[in-house]
Amino acid sequence: MLRQAVGAVLDGELRVDVGQVLPLRDAAEAHRRLESGRTTGKLVLAMEQE
Repeated sequence: MLRQAVGAVLDGELRVDVGQVLPLRDAAEAHRRLESGRTTGKLVLAMEQE
């Protein structure tokens, strides 16, 4: 099922609505936003590049 879902995203058949991207160091803030309902779409935590 996961392969089908990823394939659908890659083929453009399924769209993921990313509402916000925050750096991983702001995970606590991301959690607060999710709990409060102040988000629309998905909230993504981005890994920092070295």
